[in-house]
Amino acid sequence: MTPSNLPLAALVTRIASGWAITTARLRRVVRVCVSVLLALTGPVWAQPASQPLLMIEQGAHSAPVRRLAVDPVRGLVVTAADDRTARVWSLASGELRQVLRPLAFGAEGGRLYGAAIHPSRPLVAVGGTTGGEGHPHAIYLFDLDSGALLRTIDARAGHVRNLAWSTDGTVLLATFAGEHGLRAWSADGVPLFEQRSDAPMFGLAVSPQGLAAAVALDGSVLTLRAGAGAVAPLQRFAMGARRAAGVAFSPDGTRLAIAYADVQIGANGRESRHEPVEVVDAATGRPLARLDVVPMFGGDLRVVAWSRDGRSIFAAGTAYTREFGFPIVQFDAASGRAGAVTVVATDSVTDLVALPDGALAYSSFDGSWGLLRAGRVQRRSTPGVTVVRGGVAEDLELSADARAVRWGVRSAAPGRGFQFARRQVGVDMAAPLHPPETSFGLFDRPSGWNLSRGTPLVGGKPLTLAADERPRALAIARSVKTALVGTNRAVYQLDEQGNLRWRRAVDTEVRALNTSDDGRWVVAALADGTVRWLRGRDGAHLLTLLADAEGRWVVWTPGGYFDASAGADRLVGWALAAAGASSMDFYSLNRFRDRFNRPDMIEAVLETQDEAAALALLAARDAAAQEAARREAAALQQQALVLARAAGRRPSARGATLSSAMHKRVLTRSVRPKRRSAWPKRRARPRRASSPRRPRNARRPSAKPCNARPRRGWRPSARPRSGRRLPRPRASWRRWPPSASWRSAKPRRAVRQPSWRPPKPRRAKRRSSSASRWRSSRHSRYRQH
Repeated sequence: MTPSNLPLAALVTRIASGWAITTARLRRVVRVCVSVLLALTGPVWAQPASQPLLMIEQGAHSAPVRRLAVDPVRGLVVTAADDRTARVWSLASGELRQVLRPLAFGAEGGRLYGAAIHPSRPLVAVGGTTGGEGHPHAIYLFDLDSGALLRTIDARAGHVRNLAWSTDGTVLLATFAGEHGLRAWSADGVPLFEQRSDAPMFGLAVSPQGLAAAVALDGSVLTLRAGAGAVAPLQRFAMGARRAAGVAFSPDGTRLAIAYADVQIGANGRESRHEPVEVVDAATGRPLARLDVVPMFGGDLRVVAWSRDGRSIFAAGTAYTREFGFPIVQFDAASGRAGAVTVVATDSVTDLVALPDGALAYSSFDGSWGLLRAGRVQRRSTPGVTVVRGGVAEDLELSADARAVRWGVRSAAPGRGFQFARRQVGVDMAAPLHPPETSFGLFDRPSGWNLSRGTPLVGGKPLTLAADERPRALAIARSVKTALVGTNRAVYQLDEQGNLRWRRAVDTEVRALNTSDDGRWVVAALADGTVRWLRGRDGAHLLTLLADAEGRWVVWTPGGYFDASAGADRLVGWALAAAGASSMDFYSLNRFRDRFNRPDMIEAVLETQDEAAALALLAARDAAAQEAARREAAALQQQALVLARAAGRRPSARGATLSSAMHKRVLTRSVRPKRRSAWPKRRARPRRASSPRRPRNARRPSAKPCNARPRRGWRPSARPRSGRRLPRPRASWRRWPPSASWRSAKPRRAVRQPSWRPPKPRRAKRRSSSASRWRSSRHSRYRQH
């Protein structure tokens, strides 16, 4: 039996017993071990490595908040958002406790759409668009106290749209879009139940009695019993052709409130009538009541919550008032009449959670969350960015060369603006700006492109979108005869026949589009407050701009090169996952300022429309600057030679040395300034302030060493009265031993007295005659005074 077909245990035994291993046998052994490891850990090794991503971090969500979960007992709130993070907040103070970062990748990987807190354990489950590009779909379980990732659950496929735990905490329920349906797992991640659907399922609710309900956009409603580690389906009924998007149980678990994502445009083209919220029997699906229709200026009521006391039903969604405020409407559960209408956000309300004390927690598409109590907003956590609201296409103005931009002036006054030439934030621009063009002219005007359930028509062809994808923005590039459509998931460019030229996925919703006059640039304003520059010919993402409420700004490339105002480089950073990890760590850009802070790179990208080409251009410019410096130095040297010959002098080697030094200095200054040391230079000479001088007529000591020790701080005169000149004192004289001429004279501490007497010698027998004569002469001079 050869080593290639030996069992692993027998192979290890033979190796341990001293079996002779040749090179060929060793190769076979290594091959067998590697194959065994691959067989054991194949799925883990097959996962691609996660690339670092540039993400925004402002201490709050910078993108739409999709869901929130509340734990009143622990006093915690968990929000899941498009910025690929889930955040844990304090319910009492609104303070941020933890930032949960599941694995993020690509353009969409890591967008979170669901969150659910375990009813009895400090555990939260988050999910969303967590799969694709070689990564498996997963639901992440984090520890609420530490923020550490505990484990993941295989979500199989599809995008998670909602999460909920059963009342006893033994079953985790999830609704999906993509592979539409509902799935359930045990707390340990074991699959328990799966029910497919014909449309995406968004609404999910759990009752205290152990019941659960889910609704789909095709109007179907599914009820089931979940608890004790098992799931059993109960009923499935349809609500017609209406798009059911939200569902909530009454406190007793006998009724369901269902909200719809449908709206009817009024006769004036602006005012709308939302589909009324309907109350049905939870067991049979029999309609019981319809709530009032509240006049709105646009939008629908698609999310719903039932108060804990059963008296009120709250509804909200994309509906907004004439002043562009997004409200929460309170209905009386018994009569169905509308009560208080409270504006709580500047964009769509995405989720509602009723609390035991009568308050209502909500989340919004503008990146905020808050508490509503007694018809008043008690607390609201908002991001520090200006976002273009959907439906205002002209709220993104651009200069002809796309180097100046202004957004949010009409929908979120006072708005923001930025100029690359001045690196300045402000709404006043030096160059004229133009809004996007939305009339086709040569094309067919698209139908239902903005906030509609219809699909855009370009050139008579409908644009193919995903089941949960909706058009949000439109712009026409007349110079290149193309149409641009922005959705909640991507940017599309179509030609005049309606054929798709390119599609660029984005990590959040597109709110507005505009193009430069020549069509080279496509500029998009997104729901996370960023403005992004795309290349017109293929949609490649090249630049991103973020300006916060304090006026700070930062602009960066996909490769991480950036330019920023003071302190703004902390708002953006790299999110990086360790090898084999399913969570990410964040490192702000200010840690890499020395390498990536390149304002010249931003200008080069605007010029070349390619990051690699921009780097090559800057390298060529540096090489040209070095060559110009060499030529200048050579010209100076040649001029020096000519002048020397004209003066009748022969050029010396010193002149060549000076020319070489000048050449080096010119090169250094033209390419990069020399870094000077922060340490001061050492003084060449000792200080003289506290050092008394010898009398001018004192005799110079002989070169022989003497045993006399003068006072500390004393030094001989630089110019003696007679005799040869003494060497210049050195800095080393201040330390012991002194120079060779005074090796025997150790300095002592200076005695500041009116009359000075020389110290007595320690060893008189070693004193030389010359030293004695010198000392006696020195003493006599002082006695004369």
